[in-house]
Amino acid sequence: MDLRPLKLGMTLRRELIIDIGSSHTVVVSNRKPHLLRVPSLVCVRNGDFVAAPPVAKGAGHSRKRQDKTILEKIVFPVTHGRVTDEYAMEKLLREVIRKTGNRWAFLALRNVGALLVPPQLEQKEIARLRALLVDVGFGRKYLLQAPLAAAIGCELGVDPPLGQMLIDIGGGKTSFAIFSMGDLAAWWQEDFGGRELDSAIRAYVEQRYGIEISLEQGEQIKLAVGSAYPMDKPAFIRIEGREQRTDEPKKVSLEDNEIRDLLVDACERLILAFQRGFEDVPPELAGDIARNGVTMLGGGAMLPGLSKYLSERTGLCFKLANDPLNASVHGARKILAGNGSGKLAV
Repeated sequence: MDLRPLKLGMTLRRELIIDIGSSHTVVVSNRKPHLLRVPSLVCVRNGDFVAAPPVAKGAGHSRKRQDKTILEKIVFPVTHGRVTDEYAMEKLLREVIRKTGNRWAFLALRNVGALLVPPQLEQKEIARLRALLVDVGFGRKYLLQAPLAAAIGCELGVDPPLGQMLIDIGGGKTSFAIFSMGDLAAWWQEDFGGRELDSAIRAYVEQRYGIEISLEQGEQIKLAVGSAYPMDKPAFIRIEGREQRTDEPKKVSLEDNEIRDLLVDACERLILAFQRGFEDVPPELAGDIARNGVTMLGGGAMLPGLSKYLSERTGLCFKLANDPLNASVHGARKILAGNGSGKLAV
């Protein structure tokens, strides 16, 4: 028997760890030395789903191409941590698989897919996700609890009988998780994330200055001058939008202090959600968290000054994870390698 095809298939086998968030998808592959990070979106062009970002307008693009781009619809497969469009999710998964493979990938035997999911999924949701992984070509499939993977990726040490707390602030949701004895002791979620901050900025600019800007411009403003605590040096950004009264382009300058005030107001939901869930935490675990502090991860946690602001408001020590954007996939890699504790969702 010729074993060469079998050996080739084993050599080409891929293990993909996929974390699909509301804003971005992070993929780790044993075939690639680097992380793949892409927007969690697909485009609808001429009625068909296309797993690629829209063509940017600007120099070098024809008018016809710009018009086609304007007519495209953007679909986000995941909203608030749940899959809301399975067909778009399938297209996104196929795209990341293509980007992490090579021309001989079809010869691989039993590709392994590990999808990071929130806890407390219903059985019908689990069944749909497992079927989705089969449809896109995975021979072996795992659904890993995202909070446990994140805790292991942050090296919190969830096995000892001590309470550890993790807050994951993503694009569309914030998850609160408390660990003890190697498992989740408490978990709750709030529909709050980076997009809410972007929307708050956009609404403020429209109301205060009378110009319309896109959600993407709101994010640009947040990244340029946004903060939750006074910055060391004043900063400003100049943006252009469409004036509501005249429909003409208009430029305005925004300072960091005015953006900070509205972001702090928007973060009030985050504090209320934290306090609401923390009230039900057992006293012994609450005492551990008061001593150990709270670890933050996710893109939203990287807002400058947020950890300091939350520490002052709650009286607890908030600290940013070493790799807040990729801690979850790093922890999932340890779980698959057998070097970390954690339970599979199925």
